[in-house]
Amino acid sequence: MKTKKTIRAISWILASLITLAAAAGCAKQPAASSEAASTASQQQTSSAVVEKTHKLHLLGAHNGGEVWEKRETLDAWAAWQDMLKQANIELEYEMVTGEQYPTVIQTRMSAGNDLPDIANVSPLDDATLLNFAKQGIIQELNALLDQYSNGNVRRMYEEVYSFANGLVLTEDGKRYWTTNLYEKTFEKTQLANTGMTIMVRGDWLDALNLPVPKTLEDLKNVLKTFQEKDVNGSGKADEIYNLNVQTFQNGLAQCFGLGADVVSIDPNKRIAVSPWYQEGIKEYFAYVQSLVQEGIVDPALIGSSEVANQRTADNMVGAFFSYGLDGWTQKKIANVENAHFQPLMPLTGAGEGITPYTVIEPGQLCWNRYVVTKGCTDLEGAVKLLDLFYSDEYRDMMCWGMEGKSWEIVDGLKSRIAYEGGNDEKFQKGISNGEYIFGDYIPNLRYAYLEQELASQETTKPKAVAYQKEINSYDNWYTNMTGNYLAIATDAESEEIGQLYTAIKTYSNELCTKLCLGQESLDNWDSFIAEFDKMGLKRLIQIYQDRMDRYFAVSK
Repeated sequence: MKTKKTIRAISWILASLITLAAAAGCAKQPAASSEAASTASQQQTSSAVVEKTHKLHLLGAHNGGEVWEKRETLDAWAAWQDMLKQANIELEYEMVTGEQYPTVIQTRMSAGNDLPDIANVSPLDDATLLNFAKQGIIQELNALLDQYSNGNVRRMYEEVYSFANGLVLTEDGKRYWTTNLYEKTFEKTQLANTGMTIMVRGDWLDALNLPVPKTLEDLKNVLKTFQEKDVNGSGKADEIYNLNVQTFQNGLAQCFGLGADVVSIDPNKRIAVSPWYQEGIKEYFAYVQSLVQEGIVDPALIGSSEVANQRTADNMVGAFFSYGLDGWTQKKIANVENAHFQPLMPLTGAGEGITPYTVIEPGQLCWNRYVVTKGCTDLEGAVKLLDLFYSDEYRDMMCWGMEGKSWEIVDGLKSRIAYEGGNDEKFQKGISNGEYIFGDYIPNLRYAYLEQELASQETTKPKAVAYQKEINSYDNWYTNMTGNYLAIATDAESEEIGQLYTAIKTYSNELCTKLCLGQESLDNWDSFIAEFDKMGLKRLIQIYQDRMDRYFAVSK
């Protein structure tokens, strides 16, 4: 009979033999074991590098329409989908019509709930947005960029569109929004500003064999001759100058050296000015009064764009203010063949020591705002999308579309491909750029070349092309977009602007109208200026100057 001790010994021996056999079996199959281990390792590595999909919700103004409905047939949309796929981003588009959007975005941001990940907050002003930032409704971006960005956003603002960096940073260097960006150049290195000026009927000048006006006196004589000769053949002296007398941004005021708004910016001299304190202001009003008295300026047009448009359609407008390359207004003139307008260089003759200025649209623009809200739970994904928005690939797609379809290289520059059927043919062939699909719903990055724009109009608008080339090297100008040279206002500045600007602007518009129409006398000038002083116009000018100084300190 076996004892318990003997049984335990036999069990130990059997267990040892089994272990040795297993070890021997493993030694005979090293390749299989190694392969299995390698496969397991690869599976673990593969699962580790799979990136998560970032699902983001966008809110903005977009009116939809045929283009949006057929977006999947357009080449730029396909390119955009490829970009999103490569970045592992999926987007949900929430779109509100342009008319409703200001109310919608104000309401939802104020409530601080039902927020998207990224929102277009362009209808809201600086003070409102910074207040939302204080409440934590808007995310500060610099910290997020430091943590998640691949560098695209900062590169666009600090290198490619460096003029814009000072427009998106608060006084303490914080960044709460990104923007649309635009730059137009001439001959690759020169900034191209688009001129705005007095436009005179060129076909009427030709019909009467009149020279192009060079001075203010020339302009008055030409306008009088239009009436005296009944150049439009109506049988009446109804040829008029459509002059906006309510504001200073009309081209004529600048011929007297005056700023284009109640507070205006001269970026070349880096000074903020107000026409009410400038030389030439009295001479300007006296000149306009003389035009009104002679029936050249029609008071019925004041404040009524409908009346002005009707006068244009009825072939009565002999001069007005617009872009020098304006080719659309002449199309409004009914039943007149070869009607066109001649842009004028700034007119001289305002008085001794007065330098004539012009108005320009800057060749560098920064507009609209896009924010990451507190509703965003995937901050890494939001920054990844911003980096995509501010990539070279996106910029090309948004502005130019696809190479070989929308554009090609000509003389070293991108050039749009012309199609005989115009936009209809392009649409049918799926040819598009991102702007055509999205507008400003998402960030819009543009860059253009003035020489190409002019080349396309050389034969149809030679006078306008000649004007634009000349005005591009003209140094005395005010911008029509003051905000493009002003850093974000501080809380104190915002409060003061809110208290000062509206009242001053209203009084300025009313006084401009009354003085131009002769309803107020220039003899009371001192009392007008005293009222502006009392309302704080000088303080408003100083605020603009301080903001401009801060802007240029950052955007050199």
